[in-house]
Formats: sequence, C-alpha cells, structure tokens
Amino acid sequence: MTKKTITADAALKKAANYCSKSEHCVHEVREKLRSWGLDNHEDEEHIIDWLKSENFIDEVRFTRAFIHDKLEYQHWGRTKISYQLQLKQISTVLINEVLNELVNPCKYQETLTGMLREKAREMSRPLSPQDYAKLQRFGAQRGFESTLVRKVLETL
Repeated sequence: MTKKTITADAALKKAANYCSKSEHCVHEVREKLRSWGLDNHEDEEHIIDWLKSENFIDEVRFTRAFIHDKLEYQHWGRTKISYQLQLKQISTVLINEVLNELVNPCKYQETLTGMLREKAREMSRPLSPQDYAKLQRFGAQRGFESTLVRKVLETL
C-alpha cells in the first residue's frame, strides 16, 4: 500500500482551516501535516512560517487557552498541565510564565479541596490510612503537587 501524499498548496489550505477552528501549537500542526502525507521538510517549514506570520499559530495564545481549559474544565493540576504542554514541545519558561499568571492560588486550592471532599464521600467513615493514600494518589493523578494534596488532606 502506497503512502498518500499531498501538495504543499493543499496542505497549506488544510492547515489554515485546521488552525482556524481551534488553537493548535506548532508540534500539533507538524504532526497533522505529516499525517496528511506532506513529507517535504522545506514545505513543512514554509507552511509553519506562513501560519505563524498570518497569526493562525501563536504558541503563547495556545498555551494560555490550553492552561485555562485544563484548569477550568478538567480540573487538572499544575504538574499535569506542565507535563502535557512539554509533550507538545512548548518551552518550560513559557509554561511557567503562563501558569503563574493564570493560576489563582486560592481557587486552585479550592478546586483540589472540592475534588478530594467529593472523592472522600465515596469512602467509608472514618477514613483509614489506606483511604488517605488513595486520596493522595488521586490528587497526584490529577496533577496537583503532593505537598498541596497533603496540606488539603490535613484540613479535611
């Protein structure tokens, strides 16, 4: 079976359409171009440069949107958000800068507290050491810092 290929012009149009529907980072667009069959590195770079110059791709805007959505809708912690953005090849400096700007410490802790309370309601009373360990792991899986999870568990 032969691999499908796409012309640079067709790839540019598809990429512009792809980026106009939602925020994407350079890494995602590169993967998409390759999945469409664009195998010329020079064409790929040209398309990425054009998308950046026409403001279809903006790493800062993407990072802000990603962090906002993960905090507000999925209730992810800083650690998980940072890790996922690093997988998308976003710079650590940019990630930390936007996290520090967007994360409200009080709301962040309230989110974790609410999630842990809800999870604790599903457990038997009184909470056993195993239950506390489960809650600790739950907070860590959601991407919250272990020190913050411990602090919140002490107040529950």
